[in-house]
Amino acid sequence: MGTVGRETRPGDPLNYPLEWQRDGAYVVVALVHAGRLDAARILLQNIAERDFFGGFGAEADAPGPALWAIGAVSRGLDDQAFDRMMYPHAYRKAEIIRTLVSTPRNVYSDYSGP
Repeated sequence: MGTVGRETRPGDPLNYPLEWQRDGAYVVVALVHAGRLDAARILLQNIAERDFFGGFGAEADAPGPALWAIGAVSRGLDDQAFDRMMYPHAYRKAEIIRTLVSTPRNVYSDYSGP
């Protein structure tokens, strides 16, 4: 794991010039399990605010790991103000999943990354 500011990197930042959403969720959940809720809360913000980012474009599984990370931090903090702040992001990601599982067509979305 490597971090640059609020970005989670799947490894050494010199080898990974950008963050990856799925790996970032793993990093945040690992920090929760390690008792580092302070760091997890800060790093989660980037994952919560953006829906698709990383090196391979908009990947359909992205909202799931992000919701997992939001839930892990929420349970660890047990803070209603935090939950209210995360609710719009969690709701939006759940709606993306609902759309993806019920559409008969390809779904395209903007993403940040190369």
